[in-house]
Amino acid sequence: IRLPSYAEATELADRCGDVAEGTGNRGAIATANYMRGVTYHHVGRILQAEAHFELSLHRDDEASRQSLIKRFGYDRKVDSLAVLANLAWLLGRPDQARRLSLMSIAEARQLDHAVPLCVALAWASFNTYLTTPDDLETEALANELVDHAAKYAVESYHGFGLSMQALCRVRRG
Repeated sequence: IRLPSYAEATELADRCGDVAEGTGNRGAIATANYMRGVTYHHVGRILQAEAHFELSLHRDDEASRQSLIKRFGYDRKVDSLAVLANLAWLLGRPDQARRLSLMSIAEARQLDHAVPLCVALAWASFNTYLTTPDDLETEALANELVDHAAKYAVESYHGFGLSMQALCRVRRG
C-alpha cells in the first residue's frame, strides 16, 4: 500500500495460495484467500477480489481466526467484510455494501481489540460517504472512529477519521 509493487504482491499472494491449498489447513487457506482478496482489490481485479474474500469467509476455521486475533489483535473477517462492502459499492450494489458494512462493524464490536473496530469504521465511513449524501451517518461513523482511534492511540485510523470528518464539512460547504 505504501510502497506498491503490485506485480510482486500479486505473485506472492498467488504463491501463498498455492502453498496453503497444498497444506489443507483451513486457517492457512483462509489467510491466503484474504491476502489474494486484498491484493486483487488494490490492482483493480474486482471480481477476483470479491471471490477470494468470499472464500476466506466461508472456508475459515474459527480456531485459527481466534488465534490470530489473540496473537496480533487483527481480524481478517472484519477486514474481509469491510472490503467486500467497498467492492459491492464498486460493483453498483449500494444496499449490499451497507449491509456488509454493518456486519463488519457488528463483528468488530464483539472483539476486545482496538484495530478491528477502527478498520470497520474507516471502511464504513468511506463507503457511506460514497454511497449516500447523508453526511450525518458518515459523520457519526467518522466521529466514532476518531474517538476510538484516539482512545487506543491508533494514529493512522485517527488521521483517516479526521479526513472523513473534513470531507463531510467540505460537502456541507
